Amino acid sequence: MADAALAIALPPPDVLWLVLEWLDPRDGWRELVMTLAMALHRNGLALPKPLLAMTTRELLEAGHHSYAACWRTRDRSVEPRTRLAYLAAEHGCLPVLRKYYASEAPNKMMVLAARGGHEDIVRLCKEWGATNYGESMSLAARGGHEGIVRLCKEWGATNYDRAMKAAAEGGHENFVRLCKEWGATDYDETMSLAAWAGHEGIVRLCKEWGATEYDEAMRHAADGGHEGIVRLCKEWGATIYGEAMRHAAREGHEEIVRLCKEWGATNYNKTMSLAAWGGHEGIVRLCKEWGATNYGETMSLAACVGHEGIMRLCKEWGARDYDDAMRHAAMRGHAGIVRLCKEWRGDETCGLEMS
Repeated sequence: MADAALAIALPPPDVLWLVLEWLDPRDGWRELVMTLAMALHRNGLALPKPLLAMTTRELLEAGHHSYAACWRTRDRSVEPRTRLAYLAAEHGCLPVLRKYYASEAPNKMMVLAARGGHEDIVRLCKEWGATNYGESMSLAARGGHEGIVRLCKEWGATNYDRAMKAAAEGGHENFVRLCKEWGATDYDETMSLAAWAGHEGIVRLCKEWGATEYDEAMRHAADGGHEGIVRLCKEWGATIYGEAMRHAAREGHEEIVRLCKEWGATNYNKTMSLAAWGGHEGIVRLCKEWGATNYGETMSLAACVGHEGIMRLCKEWGARDYDDAMRHAAMRGHAGIVRLCKEWRGDETCGLEMS
């Protein structure tokens, strides 16, 4: 209500945004205007639709720096000027970066620029004193930015194992091979990360180089939902079908759950609970068909994450531990489920406060 009342007394939203563009980020008045504009925005009264349709880089290049600082950054703990510097580094806007240079954070800007693949800004950050070449190399490897990877190596980065794993996660086989040439040897973890991301070529490559942790790779592949790699790991000797089933159930990969059952997995109770945690009703029903009976724990986990449909299902099947379900729901702030449990208990006082 307070925000809505502000809308009556203040200029139109477009005027507020215009004022924001005029004010310098270091000006105290600017923060006040920004706060007012954000209050209006929360009430649907300040939606500059042309700006909403623009990419962050387009916003920066067009001069809408205030809007970008308000709505295109996650970290509200730093001042707007620093936010703009971070955005400019991440999105490759060199003129904006020079204008809003955050002298206290060249390392942060180098990392953001490396992740975005902006070699010119990475070089500039080094001139300004940045030294975190290792992290920058890893992020560049994940994104497939070879120039930055080689540059960081020239400057002294030596964390080739970390870069190899990042490259595997990003699916860049050429970088995985490059890191091996430079001395990386952590083939097992590289295989697992490639399995999780679904990059079968890199998984096979790591096996050629000596990786043998097929169980771990199967677990990661099941978690990521990559049935082909799960089957491949079984061919190579992986046997943790029960654990793979649980990981697949939590993420909702029903075909892998069925596959693990075919291979002998029988931990249907735990699988049911994890499927409930992920909100996957189909797998919960499947586990019941196979013999799972832990409806109470399943109901509580569903309550914890707000999956009312699964809770109702468990109640139909005989779950009656409403107190435990209510406690889990209250801890996570699911007021509707707390009321539902209270209704099922048949009393008027819940005795629990939302945390």
